[in-house]
Amino acid sequence: MPQWKIRGLISPSGSAGNANTPVKPAIASFQGGIYCLFLGQDSHLYWTHWNGTSWACSQIFGYPEASGYPSLGVYDGNLHALINAMNSQGQHREHDLLHYQFDVAANKWEALDYAPKLRSAGPATLIEHNGNLCCIYNIADAAETTLEMATWTASPRPTGTWKSQFRLNDYWTYGESSVFSLQKELRVLYTSQSPIRKIKQIRLDQNWKMVEENPLADFSCFGLSASSIDQYDQGLAFMVFQSNADTGEVGICTYSNEHWQPQQWPKIFSISTPAITIANDKVVMVWNERNTGNLAWADARAVADFSLETWMDRLRDDNQPLSSFSIPGTHESCSITWNPFASCQTLSITQQLNAGIRALDFRLGITEANVLQLYHGRVFLDFTFDQILAEMTMWLNSHQTEALIVQIKDEGPSPPPGINLPTEVYNKITEAGNWVLDNTIPNLRDIKGKIQLLRRFPNLPIPKSQFGIDVTPWPDNQSGPLHKSGIVPDIWVQDLYEPLTSTSESAILDEKYAEIQKYLHTARTNTTTGRWFLHYISAQKIASIYLMSPWKFARGLYAFGDPSDNFLKGMNERTLDYLRSVQGPATYGVIMQDFTEIKPELNMNIVRSNPLR
Repeated sequence: MPQWKIRGLISPSGSAGNANTPVKPAIASFQGGIYCLFLGQDSHLYWTHWNGTSWACSQIFGYPEASGYPSLGVYDGNLHALINAMNSQGQHREHDLLHYQFDVAANKWEALDYAPKLRSAGPATLIEHNGNLCCIYNIADAAETTLEMATWTASPRPTGTWKSQFRLNDYWTYGESSVFSLQKELRVLYTSQSPIRKIKQIRLDQNWKMVEENPLADFSCFGLSASSIDQYDQGLAFMVFQSNADTGEVGICTYSNEHWQPQQWPKIFSISTPAITIANDKVVMVWNERNTGNLAWADARAVADFSLETWMDRLRDDNQPLSSFSIPGTHESCSITWNPFASCQTLSITQQLNAGIRALDFRLGITEANVLQLYHGRVFLDFTFDQILAEMTMWLNSHQTEALIVQIKDEGPSPPPGINLPTEVYNKITEAGNWVLDNTIPNLRDIKGKIQLLRRFPNLPIPKSQFGIDVTPWPDNQSGPLHKSGIVPDIWVQDLYEPLTSTSESAILDEKYAEIQKYLHTARTNTTTGRWFLHYISAQKIASIYLMSPWKFARGLYAFGDPSDNFLKGMNERTLDYLRSVQGPATYGVIMQDFTEIKPELNMNIVRSNPLR
C-alpha cells in the first residue's frame, strides 16, 4: 500500500482567491506539472498549477458564464475542461456543460463551445480513450440522474465535435462519479442511490461493450475520484473517497492483482470530495482541508520503493555494460517549437529526466561567433548548448545514482569558414568535466553521475583518438548494424524515420511499427554478449499526400477519408502494447521516443523490463 505524505496547503496567502471550494476540485497531470481547477466560495472559478517545485498563486478563470462543477482531462496533447454552468445570468443554460481548452503559450483558457445536449446534474469526468475525449456525466433531468457517456474529437477545428454515445445505466446515481483506464478498458465508478451508497463499477472494453459489476464490497461514500497507471505486467488504480459519515474522513483504496485492496485511512478530513491524479510515478490527491477550508495536497509513490526520477538506483546489478539494460530516451530532445514538422517534444530536459528519460538526442549547429546552438534540420530551437549543458549538470549533481547517454549530431546550417563544430563541442564537454569520452560501451556503475557521449560527427581535427563512441556510420532511414572496420562497437540501430510506403496513413503507420516490432524482438532474443540496440520509434512522413508530423506518428490519428472514423494508434501506444505482451524481464536497449508524455506508462514499462531490486 502506498505511504502518503501530506505536503501542505496549495496556494500561499495573497493569491487571487483563497483556494477553498465547497465542491470537488478538478486536477490533471499535464506537461510535467499538475493543474487544479476549483470553484471558490465566491462562486468564481480559479485555477493554479504545480510546476514541480511550487504551486502558482491561483488565478481567476475569467469567464462569468462558467461556474459550478469543474472537470479536467488531457486529450490530443491539450488540457481540456468542462464546466457546469449553474449560474447562467438569465441565459437559461443551467446544467449545460461548457468546454474550454488551455492555451499553453498564452497561459490562459480558451472557450470552445457549449457541449450540445450535454446537461449534467453534477461534475462530469473526462478521460482520453480510443482516440476520443470521453465524458461521463449525470444526465440533468427532473425525473432521473443516470449516467451517460459522450465523446469529443478535435475535428473540425477549432471547436471540434461532441457526440452522445449511450446511457450507462437506467437508475439513479448519487454524487460524483469517476472514470479511469486500466489495461485497455474504461472503468466507471459511481455511487448507488441508496442509504448505504455502495460504490459500483461499469467496465467498457475497446469496442464499447459494457459490463456492470456488483458493488465493491464494504465500500460506501458520498463522492469519489480515481486514477490509474498501467505498469509492467499489471495495472494499478487508486480511488479516493469521502466516507459515508459526517466526519468527512477520506479513504483510499488501491487496485492491484486484479482486485481492490482494503482501504487506508490516512487521517485526512475533507469538506468536499477529494480529487486524485497520477503524475509520473506518484499519486497526487487534492482536498478541501476541514480545519482551514483551504485546498491541501498529498502524494505517494504509485509503485512502492520505486521512482522514475532515480530508477537506476533500483537496478539489481549495475555492474554491467549499458547494452545490458532497457533505457528510455527521447529523439530530438530539445525540439520544442511551433513548427509541427520540427516539434518532437513538449517537456523540458529536466522534466524528461524526472520522467525517467536517460538517453538524449541533440542536433547542433554553430554560429560565426562560435556559439553552439540546438537545431532540428535548419530550424533553430531557441536553446544554446551552454544552456543544455548547465541544465544536465545541475540535474546530475542532485541525482548521482543516475547516468545519461547523449548522442550529438552535426545539424543545422553549414558552419561559417574557419569555424569548426567538432572542436567547439570537444572544448565545451571537456570543460564541463562530467562527460565520458571513451569509445567503448562502459559498465553503468562506472559512469554514474556522468554523461556518455555517442558522437555522430567526425572527430577531426580533434587531436585525440578517443572522442566518445563513434556512431558516424549511422544508416539513413533504415535499420541494421553499424560497421566501420571494427572501430565501432557492436551497435545496431533501428531508425526508419520516414516509412517508404505512401498508399495510406494506416499502411505508413503499420510499416513503421513493423520495423519497431522486428527490432524489439531481435533485441529481446539476442544472444550476442555486448551487442547494443538503439531503437527510434519516432518518424514523420512528408513525401506524399499524407503529411504526417512526428506528433501524429507518436500519438496516432484518425484516418484521412475513413468513413468508419477509426482511430489509428501511434507508435508510443503500440510500443507500450508490445512491452506489455512480454512476460518477465527483457533487454531491449535504448528506446528513443517523441512526446514522451503521450504515454507516460511507456517509460515505466521500459524501466521495469530490467531486473529491479
